[in-house]
Amino acid sequence: MEESISLAELFEVIRKRLALIIGLGLAGIALAAVVTFFLITPKYSATTQLLVNRANEEGQSTNQLADLQTDVQMINTYKDIIKGPVILDDVRKELKTNLTTDQLKSQIEVLTQQNSQVFTVQVTDADPYIAADIANAVATVFQNKIGDIMSVKNVTPISKAVPNSS
Repeated sequence: MEESISLAELFEVIRKRLALIIGLGLAGIALAAVVTFFLITPKYSATTQLLVNRANEEGQSTNQLADLQTDVQMINTYKDIIKGPVILDDVRKELKTNLTTDQLKSQIEVLTQQNSQVFTVQVTDADPYIAADIANAVATVFQNKIGDIMSVKNVTPISKAVPNSS
């Protein structure tokens, strides 16, 4: 034999337990607020942008489309170099930080747009000023060292990272 519950009975049960339902909901909100404000460390990010372009030397005619495609393809190589110890060790020395190379690497993300010569170095840290300092140091060290690593001088900073406290 099947039992059926009418809507009236269902609403009666909800009405009787309304205080419990509201109390548990408020307790959940309070617990989430405590965890958010006291246990979770906020993370801030700072970004700097770099432009990859090939400077034309005087008297040299080149295929501009081929150069553009080459520059865009080089960005993937630059991503690997930026997150490698050859750059990050110098960033650690410049900033005089206690972070290891792996810790720095985990804070850095290199973002690109498809078919764009601009790429973004984004650094995430618990302190917005440290995030900006790391991003700017990575850009500076990368720009200075890429010429020695790959015999090219086609990276130009477009914008410096500024602390973002929101």
